[in-house]
Amino acid sequence: MTTEVTQPLPWIEAERHFVQRALQYYTAGRFATLSRQFPVCGNLLHHAVELAIKGALCRNHSREQICLMKHNLRKIWRSFKSVHQDARLVEFDAAVSGLNKFERIRYPDDVIKSGMQGTFALF
Repeated sequence: MTTEVTQPLPWIEAERHFVQRALQYYTAGRFATLSRQFPVCGNLLHHAVELAIKGALCRNHSREQICLMKHNLRKIWRSFKSVHQDARLVEFDAAVSGLNKFERIRYPDDVIKSGMQGTFALF
């Protein structure tokens, strides 16, 4: 499969593209979880959440602002909560913080150096 982009897309299109990728990562992450593909499932789900939140931020943030957040879910989440001020969002803080740890294992360097332990809890 090949895709060809002949000219840059306007930023107004970014939200749709972020959300489409988020859904693809989420689907792959769910299948990886059900297949017990640890730790890759956590990394896929990390990216799903990252792209979904960044998609929601596209309306209020420039490309540069979003790029500066890199893959840090805590930073992205704080930005999201500052735009969407809803006290109920606090209940997701722990999940976002836990999922953020999976960015460190994107490449196995830290795992090789420090080791890793994880468990599955499907519920």
